[in-house]
Amino acid sequence: QASQRGLFDVVKKLILSNKANANDKDDQNCTALHWAAINNHIEIAKFLLIHGAKVDEKGGDLLATPLHWATRYGHLQMVTLLRKHQADPNIVDNQGYNALHLAIHVINNIIMIFFFFFI
Repeated sequence: QASQRGLFDVVKKLILSNKANANDKDDQNCTALHWAAINNHIEIAKFLLIHGAKVDEKGGDLLATPLHWATRYGHLQMVTLLRKHQADPNIVDNQGYNALHLAIHVINNIIMIFFFFFI
């Protein structure tokens, strides 16, 4: 919930005190990185990635990665961060969509396509 709500200091304290790790999943099968991507919490995502978050972890009902969610919501800075950490745009969710499909189908934003191919 801390990642979902953007509570960086709480996320930091939980991870550094080993009360949680960056890949723990909640009751919706999502990691903190999923929630950071969904809600565009860049600093939390950076912290989680530095502390071992799996960038391509699938979660939630759609079995989507953080990159899927960032793309679905048009969070360009988050997409860029995840791609720089080697997020795979070719992974498909349970609907058969990869991140590029989502960029074209859901957001229809040429800038997103640019970032997938040129970053």
